[in-house]
Amino acid sequence: MKARSLIGVMMFTLLFSLVLGLNGWTPKALADGYGKYMEKDPSHELVYPRVVRLSNGTLLATYANNNRYATIKKSTDGGLTWTSFSTVDLGSDINTGGSLESCCETLFAFPQQLGSYAADTLLYANTIFNANDASKGETRIYRSINGGSTWAYVTTVFTGGNTWEPEFIVDAAGELALYVSDERSQSQGYSQFLGHIISTDGGNTWGSMHLDIGIANNDYRPGMIRIAKLNNGTYMAAYEVCGTPGCNMYTRISSDGVNWGTATSMGTKPTDSQGRYFNSTADIVNANGKVYILAKKLFTSAGVEDSDSGKVMFVNSASDGTGTWSAVPLPFSFNTSYFGGYSPSLLPSVDGQSMLLVSPSYNPTLGKAEMDYDTELAGNMLANPNYESDTSNWTTWGTTISSVTSPVQNGSKALYASNRTLGTDSWAGQNVKALLQKYGQGNYNISAWVRSVSGTKNASIVLSVNSGGTWKEFKIPGQMNSSGWTKISGVVNVTWSSLDDAIFLVRNTSDSADYYVDNTYMSKTSNILQNASFEGGTSNWMVWNTTMTTQSSPSPIDGSKVLLASNRTSDDAFIGQNIKNVLQTTGKGTYNISAWVRAASGSKTANVTVSLQYDGTWHETVMQGTITDSGWTLLTGTVDANWSTLTDAVILIRNATDRSDYYVDDCIMSRL
Repeated sequence: MKARSLIGVMMFTLLFSLVLGLNGWTPKALADGYGKYMEKDPSHELVYPRVVRLSNGTLLATYANNNRYATIKKSTDGGLTWTSFSTVDLGSDINTGGSLESCCETLFAFPQQLGSYAADTLLYANTIFNANDASKGETRIYRSINGGSTWAYVTTVFTGGNTWEPEFIVDAAGELALYVSDERSQSQGYSQFLGHIISTDGGNTWGSMHLDIGIANNDYRPGMIRIAKLNNGTYMAAYEVCGTPGCNMYTRISSDGVNWGTATSMGTKPTDSQGRYFNSTADIVNANGKVYILAKKLFTSAGVEDSDSGKVMFVNSASDGTGTWSAVPLPFSFNTSYFGGYSPSLLPSVDGQSMLLVSPSYNPTLGKAEMDYDTELAGNMLANPNYESDTSNWTTWGTTISSVTSPVQNGSKALYASNRTLGTDSWAGQNVKALLQKYGQGNYNISAWVRSVSGTKNASIVLSVNSGGTWKEFKIPGQMNSSGWTKISGVVNVTWSSLDDAIFLVRNTSDSADYYVDNTYMSKTSNILQNASFEGGTSNWMVWNTTMTTQSSPSPIDGSKVLLASNRTSDDAFIGQNIKNVLQTTGKGTYNISAWVRAASGSKTANVTVSLQYDGTWHETVMQGTITDSGWTLLTGTVDANWSTLTDAVILIRNATDRSDYYVDDCIMSRL
C-alpha cells in the first residue's frame, strides 16, 4: 500500500524504551497524546519513519515528507534527543514530468563491508513519482560514506513507476538485496507482488527481479515487507497481504534471505493464544534472540479491532521465530484512527535489552504530520550495572568500593566493598532519584548477585527513598556465602509523598565483613495481580476452605487495608487469585513474586505458591518463609512459568503450619 493512498493528517511519536527482555513494562499515558516534537511541518505529511544505528552508537532517522528533500535526523544519546543533521535531494537530477512526490523510503546501514564500501556506509532509497501519473516515477538509491553528513545519487533501480516500499538486507551469501512491492505486472494477474534484486558491488549495479511472494488472481496484494536476521542465521519476513485478505500480517522464514519457498503461498498469519492477529504495515526485529512483530492494528479472532490495538506488540517464545506469540505492551499507546501506527519501525539495542519505536499518531490540532519523541524506561535503569567500567556511577556510605577481576559472576569485573566503618549500615549503591522522578511510583524489579568474603551472611538489596527528610527502605532480603555467587531478586512497590532522594543499594546486614557485588538490576514493571493491596476489599481474590475479610489492622504495609484469612477448615486452606488469563496474555517467562504475610499468633511457616495446570497435572513453585505475630515478613522468589497448553493457573498464600489465622498485604507478580 503506497503513500498516495495515505494522504491524511498524522504525527510521529518517538519513544525510547529500555526493557529487559522487552517484557512487562507499563505504557506511559501521554497527557496530550504526543511526546516532545522532533519537527513540525504544516506544509507536508510526514510518513514511513525509519531508523538505523551506526557502529559508534549514533542513531539516524528519516521519514517520507512527500517532497523533494528527505530529512535525516541524528541522535547521539540513544534517541533521547534529536537534531536535524542532513538532507537527501531527491529531485536534483530527475524529471518525473510533473509535480514531484515521494513515497515509502528506507534507510540502511551496512553491517559489514560490501563491495568496496566499508561498514556503516549508508543507503537511502525512495520512489519519486508524478503526482498525477505514477507511471512517471523512479525508485532511486542514494549513498553516504561519511555517516550521513552528505549524500550522493547512486543509481535508479526501477523506472516506469509503481515500485514501492524498498527494504534492504544483507543475505547469507554476503550480498546486498533490495526488496520492493511491485505493481508493474497487473496484466499478468499480479495486482502486486513482493520481489527482490541483488547487488554484488555494494549497490552500484543490480541484477534482475526475482518474484518472491505473489498470487496471480488480480486480487491479493502482498507488500510492505520487513525482514529480520535471526540468531540462528535464518531470516524472517513480515508483510501485509491486501485485497481479499484485508491487509492482514503474514510471516515466513528463509534459510538465506532470498529463497522464501512457494511464491503463491501467503505465509503464516501469526496469532496469540486468543487468536488475535495484526493488520496493515508490518515490522519485525530480532532483539538479541527475541523476535518481535508489530503492525498498525490488532484484530480479535472474529476480525474486529481489539481493545489492545495500538497498545501491544507480539514476542515469539522461540529465538528462531517458530514458537508461540504473546502480546507485550508497547512503550506508548497510539490512536489507530487515521494513520496512527502506520508503518512503524522498531530498533533494538545491541544487547537486546532496549527498544526504539517510531510510530505515527494523529494530530488534529496541527492538521499535518508532526515528528515527536519522548522517553519511556522499564529495563535495567542502572548505569554500569556490571562494573565493567570499574566503579563509575556508584557511590558508598561507610565503605570503600573498588573493582576486581576475581571473583566475578559474569563478565570481567565485579565490585568489592571493604573497610566497612559503619557496620551493617554501610552500603554500596547508586543514586536513582532522577530515575524515580521520571518513572514514578510503582513496582520495580530489583536484583543483584552477591558473595561474602568469608562465611554465610545476611544481605539485602534495597530501594531507599527519602521523603520529607525520612528514609524508607523497600528491600529484598537474602543470604550470601563465600563459596559461590547468590542472586537476590524480587519486586518492591515503591511509594512516597515527596521524593527528596533515592538510592539503590546492596549491603551485608550481618556484620562489617567485606562482600562482592555483580550484575545489579533495577527496572520499572507492572503487577499482573488485580487489587493486590486489598484497597478494593476482597474483589478479584478467591478462597479455599477459609473466610477472607479486609480490615485496617494490623498496620498495613501501604494503604489502609490488609486481608485476614480466618475460619480455616482444612490444612490446605488458602486465599488466592486466578491468573490463567493474564498469563496467557503476558506469556511464558520468569516472574518475580512477593507478598507480605503475618501470623495472627505465634510463629508459623507460610507459603506463597504459583500453581500451573497443564498436561493434566498441577505444577507448583513454592516460596516459603517464617511469619510471626510481631511484624510483617516479606516472602519473595522467582517462578519460571512454562507450559504446553495452560488450562488453569493460581497464585495462593497459605499458613502451612496449622489452621490458625493470618494476614496478607501488598502482593506482587511481575514479569522479568
